[in-house]
Amino acid sequence: MAKFYFIVFFKVVPIKNKVAQSISSQLATPVNISDIQLTVFKNFPNISVSFTNIRATESSKITGQPLMVLQSFTLSLNPINLLRGKYLFENISLSDGIIIAAKKGDVNNYSILKPDTSKNQNKQVKLSFKKITLQNIQVQYIDVAAGDTVSLLVNNTQVSGSFSQKEFLVNTTGSIVPLALRLGGQKIGLTKPVSFQTSFTVNRPDTSVSFEQTKLQIENFNFIVNGKIISRQVGTQCKLQLLGDNLNLQQLLSLIPKKYLSDIEGFESNGTLECKVDINGEWTKTSMPAVHASFKISDGLLGKKGIDVQLRNITLAGKLLYEKRGGLTLSSLEISRVSTVVNGEKIDGTFSLADFSNPYIKASLQGNLNLAQWAKLLTLKGVDTLEGIAIVNLDIEGKVADFKKKTKDLPARFEGNIETRNLKMAFSGSPYVYSNISGKVYASNNLLKIDTLHGNINGNTLGLKGYARHLLDYLFSTGKQLEVEGSFYSPHIDIPSLTATNTPKNSTAADTTGIVIPGNTSFK
Repeated sequence: MAKFYFIVFFKVVPIKNKVAQSISSQLATPVNISDIQLTVFKNFPNISVSFTNIRATESSKITGQPLMVLQSFTLSLNPINLLRGKYLFENISLSDGIIIAAKKGDVNNYSILKPDTSKNQNKQVKLSFKKITLQNIQVQYIDVAAGDTVSLLVNNTQVSGSFSQKEFLVNTTGSIVPLALRLGGQKIGLTKPVSFQTSFTVNRPDTSVSFEQTKLQIENFNFIVNGKIISRQVGTQCKLQLLGDNLNLQQLLSLIPKKYLSDIEGFESNGTLECKVDINGEWTKTSMPAVHASFKISDGLLGKKGIDVQLRNITLAGKLLYEKRGGLTLSSLEISRVSTVVNGEKIDGTFSLADFSNPYIKASLQGNLNLAQWAKLLTLKGVDTLEGIAIVNLDIEGKVADFKKKTKDLPARFEGNIETRNLKMAFSGSPYVYSNISGKVYASNNLLKIDTLHGNINGNTLGLKGYARHLLDYLFSTGKQLEVEGSFYSPHIDIPSLTATNTPKNSTAADTTGIVIPGNTSFK
């Protein structure tokens, strides 16, 4: 063998020329190369042919850019085959460059090899790769018809398989960094490094890729992916399942871009997440595959930075659905069970949301609420003071949009009761301070029963018992009158203390004196 390497050393130029000429004869598009080097020791015991500064044009003009621009391109030859006069390249290594692969309908820009019409299986020079290594390569894939764009930075990645076969198994390990992901014209925001180890089957006639037990690692999270992807002329058919177990919730949220989490900025969370996600259907410009997901959170924690109040022992189980059937879109989020403890007080509930485009909610809540603690945890606009205890047992149902505007019909169902103890409230811009409010109210849709509610308003002790009819109609519907019936008592009322005291500028005395009673209200 040593003698063989000695012979190769003195035949470098003829070998380089033969390799260059033979490869060029098998390429369907022009490829410019600045230099070729043959080395014996770089990938010992194989012999390596290295090309530098490679620039290849598209086989069909789609992007208007080069198919690839690489700093280094290395092919490895088995020395035994070379002794037999055969140049069989089994390994290929690409480093430092960019590859832009694209397709438009049935046409692609990466068919740079001429069809092999030769029946001679003993061709002297043959490009038949078994392993491909990528190092610092930016890979872009564009499907013009489907509206797909995938841009990845590939590092330390090895792919092995019998690529010349119509159907072959591929083994691959490595890491990538997503730079831009757009599927079906819809942007996906994932920019964290992904490590992977997988085996998948490629079927050329079926244009399909089948995954089994693909291991993905994003940051410190491990996922298993199974399924199949079929590339079609106008889209991509997906049938995938993703499994995640023992995932840290805080770290998982850190993967999501902050612009999508603006509503919970300033909060901190922790806990363990388990999830199962099934993706099934076509991904095109006008459609997305159906997504069915189930998830569970245990040992959860939610708090606000700088605040000593936290939701602890959060347990939650739920399901997510999104799919299109013809012109109908089905979407829902169901949390069948949620419970937490806030400074020793336990809270339980359920929640469901149907139709993301016009949300319809169902929710139930039971528990003791320390309102001062919740006021710290939540930013309540317009509320200066909120203290006391509220014992809640409520069921709510209705369209979210109906709570934001007046409607002709009753928009919601409201059932349950609230008991207050030593409630104290003050609202921004209001002259009234409500304190020591205790009692119980029962709600049944339009009827509110007040069971001896008593308290203090600006130093005046007041009590109320009775009914308020058409409450929801009055709050959310048009042209409805609130009917209040009951008994009101007070041992002493200081009238001036109940008169508005925060006089706005440019207001008259008539605008700022007296107790304002809401219109469209009747009392008995």
